Amino acid sequence: MHPLVELVKDKAVLMPCTSPIIVENNGRKYAVACGKCECCLHKKATIWRTRLRQEMKDNKFCLFFTLTYDNEHVPFFGRAKNNDFYTLDGEEGVQLKGDDNLTYSPKRSVPTSLCRDGVPTITNFDVCDSFAVVSRVDAQKFMKRFRWHLFHLLVKHYKLIFQDKLFTFTQYLGYDGSIPFKEWLDDLDTETYDLYYSVYQYYLTDYEKKKESCKQSVRYFICSEYTPTTFRPHFHGLFWFDDEKAFSYAPRCIFKAWKMCAEININVQPVSGDASAYVSKYVTGNSNLPPVLQAKSTRTFCLASKGPAIGYKSFSDKEVLEMFTRRCIFRSYETISKKGKLSGVSAVPSSAVGRYFPKCYQYSTLSYVDKFRVYTRFIKLSKHDGVEKIDIPASLACFEWYKENTRLYPTTYVDCYGDTHTHDDCWFHQADIAAARACLNWCVKYECHPNHYIYMLDWFWNEYAQFQLYQQCKLLEKFNDVITYDGISIPNYDYQLGADYSFLAMLPFRKEDAVNNHEINTILESHDLHVDLFYDHNNELLDREYLTPYFEYNRPHFKEYLLKVRDDVMNSLKSAKANKQLDFAV
Repeated sequence: MHPLVELVKDKAVLMPCTSPIIVENNGRKYAVACGKCECCLHKKATIWRTRLRQEMKDNKFCLFFTLTYDNEHVPFFGRAKNNDFYTLDGEEGVQLKGDDNLTYSPKRSVPTSLCRDGVPTITNFDVCDSFAVVSRVDAQKFMKRFRWHLFHLLVKHYKLIFQDKLFTFTQYLGYDGSIPFKEWLDDLDTETYDLYYSVYQYYLTDYEKKKESCKQSVRYFICSEYTPTTFRPHFHGLFWFDDEKAFSYAPRCIFKAWKMCAEININVQPVSGDASAYVSKYVTGNSNLPPVLQAKSTRTFCLASKGPAIGYKSFSDKEVLEMFTRRCIFRSYETISKKGKLSGVSAVPSSAVGRYFPKCYQYSTLSYVDKFRVYTRFIKLSKHDGVEKIDIPASLACFEWYKENTRLYPTTYVDCYGDTHTHDDCWFHQADIAAARACLNWCVKYECHPNHYIYMLDWFWNEYAQFQLYQQCKLLEKFNDVITYDGISIPNYDYQLGADYSFLAMLPFRKEDAVNNHEINTILESHDLHVDLFYDHNNELLDREYLTPYFEYNRPHFKEYLLKVRDDVMNSLKSAKANKQLDFAV
């Protein structure tokens, strides 16, 4: 494979839609992606691949599996006498000729009126009078049976551990089994009995917690596919686990939950290689299928875990606090695959950062006063002993009043109305709602002033933007290394000084976090710098004014680069405006 193709697949370089749809809303025209062209399908697969990779980093164990049908269980669609299609559950079907009377009598059939949309007319009767289809119901029932088997195996395992711990403790107290346990328990003195009861309650609470965690012990992603030549339906999927015992029980549960074929035809193995890329490519499998397999009842589909969604891990309060106050956007991960244990450090994705620290509408263009007005929409302040503090009961009551007065209106209506009534106490942009709610939750939880939150938020996003610039520059550097032929002009950029120093703008607040980051130390050593240069005697990051000379946006080469990019953008905007005028003129 060409190295440029590998780079595009690895870094998710997305192309715009080639067939956009023009929609009109409130007198404005917008270009919306069609979702069907090659670029849109590539974007969809890329987004899923990124989410699956992120999910692999969030969980320790990952399992890949393939489910197939045998001839006795494969679901079919068949043609009836009146040329309507019936579903055939468990029937292999009969290949009918175009000259026949098209009679068909399946053992189990569903009238066309019960089908969700009916199947398009098939003109090639010699081939398509009956064909196998993917079944969403089969995949859903498989997941229910799999969860049931896995839950009971885990509960049985933890129950044995609970009983073993309790029996070991009773032996420690002197029980030898010579008399019934109840009689031995009644003969204990008060102090020993209280000790036994407290230990029993401790073990029982631990068992109940583990039993409850068994209900959420697995996360999954399943997608359906048709084989390229015979169009035979089957499924590919990924399971993620944090519990090693659940991971070890999973293959046995898969075999028990899927009875549509022999066990020898079920492929189950730990993840090796880039399984996320292999599985995610099937989310766009409808583009190369015959029209009859692209209908709503027959097209391929995918099922995935929710709450949180795949690739969107929920962070604990401690992790969120460290991320915000100490700027610890890097976290270590450990996965166990077919090749053994893999560990590393990855940055928290921007989607997760934006979920916990949302920006308000037009955040980058607002002044501090405007940001304060938006973020304190639900906050009521009061003075205590001359110090201004948040009035928690009044603030929560304000937010409840807002929810009560807007709960009957759809989000789209609130959004559109808020664009024209930005100063109304009730209606405003949905992004502002999320921002104000996040500020309220933070100030209530940590009893801090909103000024402190907004200052930290502005500081955090400025530095995170520098880190994103570092990633983009590294991507551009790889393109510059790959593309060596004429005709492609990459802006001249000093990566040694530009991209590296933009990374230094995201230094952690605590020195210990920087010392443990291998990539930061490597960059510093390459420029004959040491981590002590950026931290004071309290092991805290120096003020911004001391670090400003090291930031790459103050360097001449970067300013020249920005001018070059700005000129390119302006030229492209002029071309786009001219093309738009030409299109409307036509």
